[in-house]
Amino acid sequence: MDGAIEAFENMQNEGIRPNITTWNSLIRWHCSAGKLDRALEFFIKMQDHGLYPDPKIFITIISRLGEQGKWDKIKKNFESMKYRGLQRSGIIYAVLVDIYGQYGKFQDAECLAALKSEGIQPSASMFCALANAYAQQGLCEQTVKVLRLMEAEGIEPNLIMLNLLINAFGIAGRH
Repeated sequence: MDGAIEAFENMQNEGIRPNITTWNSLIRWHCSAGKLDRALEFFIKMQDHGLYPDPKIFITIISRLGEQGKWDKIKKNFESMKYRGLQRSGIIYAVLVDIYGQYGKFQDAECLAALKSEGIQPSASMFCALANAYAQQGLCEQTVKVLRLMEAEGIEPNLIMLNLLINAFGIAGRH
């Protein structure tokens, strides 16, 4: 990694502007090596250079932060992205809903309220992503709660949601 960083810095010193692939590689390598703070530095610098983070690298970063329970850093980085004018990406919100669900941070539809406050309407796929996070863990009641929230939003349950409910109860051994 040290050699890659040196080459990256030399490239910039010679006036060559790194592309999104170069930034993503540096961020991904640091995440894989467990150097999350350094990965976040590159993530912020990438945005400072006017490049929009692709959803895959965003998922990588917030997944790692979520695994470490660093919810404050997720929020701080997301707020930073919003400040830079990147708030209108539905995929980013969908990812946040999924990550919060995976790590048990879904409370009182907080994420769905964030979606609505930005003018983005929740979709069936967003509800399914959240329900899937609970279903994989066999958390039946939480999966049902997501179904009820989905219905409260006026979205009719689809086959995917129904399958997720069956999976949740099956994994929990509640046939």
